[in-house]
Amino acid sequence: VALKKALERAKKEEDETKEELLAEIQRKGALLLGALADGDKEFDLPIKIVEEDGLELILDAANWFRLHQDVANWTLWAVFIICYEHLRNKVQLVRLAGITTVCELMKNNPNCLEVNRHGVAILFDLMREGNEEDGVKWDPWEVRKLALAAGLHTVVLNAMTEFSDSMDIMMMGQEMLIGTGYRGDI
Repeated sequence: VALKKALERAKKEEDETKEELLAEIQRKGALLLGALADGDKEFDLPIKIVEEDGLELILDAANWFRLHQDVANWTLWAVFIICYEHLRNKVQLVRLAGITTVCELMKNNPNCLEVNRHGVAILFDLMREGNEEDGVKWDPWEVRKLALAAGLHTVVLNAMTEFSDSMDIMMMGQEMLIGTGYRGDI
């Protein structure tokens, strides 16, 4: 509730110093939610975070502070942690236009290694084969179409060009480009 109120206040704030403090609250909130979910196998905290609209709040903060590198970095990290190995959470991420948010954050922060590394990891995880869970319908081809429409090729190529020394970005980026029919030099 406090994070949501802080975000609502940030959207109305005109004082840049106060807005920066409110951005820091959102960064720390994303960090907290991601840390709670990280490695949890006993309590299903990633699922509970999504059920309580935590993922939606993280995406709202990411969209509002899309030019703020620290907020972008930690919101993407939290999204990855909350969605990794949780197909129902991935379904919710797609439903909330999370693919577009990820691509926009990468476009708006092209020189930030961590934003691009987390963004590439999220996109790669969403598009990989083998995402299966009983009772959950998942179509990686539909996800690929949504990612292409959101600018997948542009953001991945930019990340690979900007951070060619990052093995994670290069390997996942190459596989995504090949898997989505990119025609051009990689």
